Amino acid sequence: LTLPSGERLSIPDNVRIILEVDSLEQATPATVSRCGMVWFSAETVTNDMCLRHFVGELRSENLSGDNNLVSGDGIPSAQISFLDAVQGYFVSEDSRSTPLVADALEFGLSETHIMDISREG
Repeated sequence: LTLPSGERLSIPDNVRIILEVDSLEQATPATVSRCGMVWFSAETVTNDMCLRHFVGELRSENLSGDNNLVSGDGIPSAQISFLDAVQGYFVSEDSRSTPLVADALEFGLSETHIMDISREG
């Protein structure tokens, strides 16, 4: 592994490193050629898929930190009630409409920004 400073780090054969990056903008051809890559375009992994996954994760993880508040499934009932109330803003069951969060993301991407933006970032 070579650092941007040029310093080389020796990685033992029994060590594997997995990195998740938002772009290869700073990667050298040598880095890219030595890495196994999995890339998904914005068309493959849609905003809807990401938002559904996000809501699902929120339904399966106790965010309160207080185990005294949990119900039988380990998630506080207030957390489930809250998610039930806001889920429609994140995901839509009606294919003819888009949820508020998806519309807000699209609007944000259409605006002028000081820095470069992308769906992947």
